[in-house]
Amino acid sequence: MQTNLYKSVFIIACFIYFGCSAFGQQEAMNTQYMFNSLVYNPAYAGTKDAISTAAIYRQQWVNFEGAPRTISAYVHGPFREKVGLGLSIQSDKLGVHDWLNIRGNYSYKFYVSPRSKVSLGLSTSLSVQQSNYTSVSTYTNDNTFSENQNQLLPNFGFGAFYYSNW
Repeated sequence: MQTNLYKSVFIIACFIYFGCSAFGQQEAMNTQYMFNSLVYNPAYAGTKDAISTAAIYRQQWVNFEGAPRTISAYVHGPFREKVGLGLSIQSDKLGVHDWLNIRGNYSYKFYVSPRSKVSLGLSTSLSVQQSNYTSVSTYTNDNTFSENQNQLLPNFGFGAFYYSNW
C-alpha cells in the first residue's frame, strides 16, 4: 500500500517538474513535399541541372481569426559542377505569432555510380519571431500578455540526398 503511494507521488512530481521546464516548438506546416524539398533538406540545393524556383501559399481554417498561414518561396541551382546553392524564405503566422525564416543552403555532390549521386548539404538560417501579446484580450491582469516579444534565432542544419537519372 505504501509503495503505491510513493509511486503516485513520484509520478505526480515528475509531471509537475517536466511540465514546468518543458519548451515547445512551433514549426511551419509544409505541404507539397515534392515541390518544396529545399525547405526540408539543404542537400537538395542544386540537384537539378537548371535554376529552380517555387512559391507555395497555404492557409488553413479560412475565415477563422488567427488561423495558420504559411508562405514559402525558394530558388536553388548548380553553382559549379559539384556545388549547389539555394535560398529560401518562409513566413508563418499563427494567432499572435509571426515567424520569418531566411535560410541559405550549400550542397556538394559526388557520384556513387555512373547514373546516381549523393548530395550532402549544410544550411544556416535566421528566424525572426514576433509575438503580439498586447493584442490579446484578457479578463484579468496577466503579466504574460502585458508586452510583446521579439526574438532573433539562428539555426544550422545538415542533410543528405541520394538521387539518380533513371
